[in-house]
Amino acid sequence: MTSKGYKILERNYFKRGGEIDIIAEKDDVLVFVEVKYRTMDLYGPGSQAVTKTKQKKICNTAKIYLADNDLSWDRDMRFDVIDVTEGEINHFEGAFMLR
Repeated sequence: MTSKGYKILERNYFKRGGEIDIIAEKDDVLVFVEVKYRTMDLYGPGSQAVTKTKQKKICNTAKIYLADNDLSWDRDMRFDVIDVTEGEINHFEGAFMLR
């Protein structure tokens, strides 16, 4: 991500009830990233494992991050998924919305 101009703010940000793999910033946009890794594609790509329930947990944890860091809800932010399946890396920007 740093090679694409992202500034990593946190890795493995954990709060009760949830975790965010990477919190980054690029062009004044706060980016919450879920990383899914699969060695094989037997059960589909890792990005399919980011269910509605998982998205809700990530969003709730993002809300805590904003509050803990006195950050405005009005700022630009998005939720991305990075899928690493069989060595291939796919970055899905704006994969889901804040709930």
